Amino acid sequence: MLNKPFRAFRYLRLLRLIDCKSFFYLSIAKLCNITLPFRYYAPRLGQSYTETLFTPETNNPRQLIELRRSIRRVARHLPWHTKCLDQAMATHWILSRRGFASTLYFGVRKSEETKDLLDAHAWVRCGDVYVIGYQPLSQFTVVGSYAKLGGGLSVKV
Repeated sequence: MLNKPFRAFRYLRLLRLIDCKSFFYLSIAKLCNITLPFRYYAPRLGQSYTETLFTPETNNPRQLIELRRSIRRVARHLPWHTKCLDQAMATHWILSRRGFASTLYFGVRKSEETKDLLDAHAWVRCGDVYVIGYQPLSQFTVVGSYAKLGGGLSVKV
């Protein structure tokens, strides 16, 4: 019975700054998705229908892997359910704040359970690394993309 509070305390003690940022941006993304229509926060996602270049943004891809781990770790411990859109938006905003150019993709595919419905998904790419949400075998068709420039160039799609 006392083990769970001590485990929570240990997690809080090990909490790093990146986890605090992940918590903040995941909370803001969830709040935006719940309360606001998409057209109100879409300009904050970057330039629509553009992509960043596939050149490496960093010499150390471990930064991107650590960000992915942090977003997933914090999303697991939140009291509410975060979907791929919340996680992709938070990752996109954090990368932008760090000065990395990244692209947020929106994709759809026909549902495997019922062929009449569509499944939607969101993922983020930074340079040549898919940071979060990318599922190569899922056959999602890209229907929209938003690019935020950290210092790289973007290409109009």
